[in-house]
Amino acid sequence: MYSLNSSLIKSYDYNSDSKVLKISFVDNAEVAYDFEGVPEPLFQEFRASNSKGRFFNSSIRGRFPATKAVV
Repeated sequence: MYSLNSSLIKSYDYNSDSKVLKISFVDNAEVAYDFEGVPEPLFQEFRASNSKGRFFNSSIRGRFPATKAVV
């Protein structure tokens, strides 16, 4: 997992084989969510963005199925 200095996202990881983006949030870092079907080009945009939280809210949240995952 990659740690961040963000007001929303604590850490993230991406599996390019399964296209799953795992995100843990600042408000509850012990729980993560797997966002399924995230295309690698979109992940690369997320990774390169100056504000991961803003990008997440506008391009990922609510657009991909999410399930709770173990951190």
